[in-house]
Amino acid sequence: MFVNTRLYQYNNVSSQCVYIFDNFLESDYQQLILNKTLELTEIDYLNKSTNVQANVTEVNELFHHEEYTKLKDKIASYLNTIITLRFPHWGQQRKLYPKNMWGMQHFKGDFTKKHCHGNDNWSGAYYARCPDQTKIYFEDVESSEVIRENSLYIFPGPFQHYTDVHTSDISRVGVAFNFNVEWLQPEGHAFNRSKDNG
Repeated sequence: MFVNTRLYQYNNVSSQCVYIFDNFLESDYQQLILNKTLELTEIDYLNKSTNVQANVTEVNELFHHEEYTKLKDKIASYLNTIITLRFPHWGQQRKLYPKNMWGMQHFKGDFTKKHCHGNDNWSGAYYARCPDQTKIYFEDVESSEVIRENSLYIFPGPFQHYTDVHTSDISRVGVAFNFNVEWLQPEGHAFNRSKDNG
């Protein structure tokens, strides 16, 4: 299966973009993620207390279910590729840490308020089912589009984003996440030597 890559950006050298990967998962794994997320979001555990006005799991709930391990690892792999290709310090060693991963189910009338993910380095969402023409908006790059089923969206945590009201009788189902990056100082780097020398 071919994964199509798209992005919204200020200009062709900016790394601060919205990165979109269509046809992200094989169909059988997409179905597994859909079924498991439907199961976990039968109840709104956060009682619409967040910017996601829909049925939502606890923010770290998906880490407790092995069905999402492959998804988490694939997101990390694509994020690492983004950093390698688009950032000036691409050669610097780094570690990627998944901070949160939660499930969402938007029923008719549900929506996501405008918000950002604060100091988290990278945020995003994967959509396993999108039965209507709901749009997602990214104000920082002045772009919007109809959410595509089986697509992954990755963007900087401080980017403002929101959606239209869901209009279908069939729910939209997705997984949202935050990742952070730890940049590692190489051995013998001046910063390390200054620390060692007091």
